[in-house]
Amino acid sequence: MFKSQYIPKYFKAQELVSPEYFEIWGEDALNLFDPHILRCLDNFRDKFGQPIVINNYSKGFLYSGLRPPQCEIGAKRSYHKKAIAFDLKTDNMNSLRAFINEEAEKFFISRVENFDKTPTWCHVEFTTDLVMKTYYFNP
Repeated sequence: MFKSQYIPKYFKAQELVSPEYFEIWGEDALNLFDPHILRCLDNFRDKFGQPIVINNYSKGFLYSGLRPPQCEIGAKRSYHKKAIAFDLKTDNMNSLRAFINEEAEKFFISRVENFDKTPTWCHVEFTTDLVMKTYYFNP
């Protein structure tokens, strides 16, 4: 496996991948992501200016980033399994939602799960394409 072309400033591999992937790859699990997606995630976190949690194994957040194919959480063809979807959590969810509403397109966020359906996290999907309008969807 190649070495990642981008190492995130704000996230370690364990925060972005499931325990199954981390057990196999360790920090090299970053190589499972398109470097553009990691840059977008880092840039988003930088401009948001507050800590964001994706996975935190000790708090039971195991599958908020990259999920293995056999994972039964979420949709069978979830974008989490394609390394482009993340469930973001922070101490100030209202601030995060407002930031997403204002800035999503600038950070290549193509889709966001309707905030009413996810009260304790924000599901966002990044893309490598230009985003003219972010689509909000129901699960």
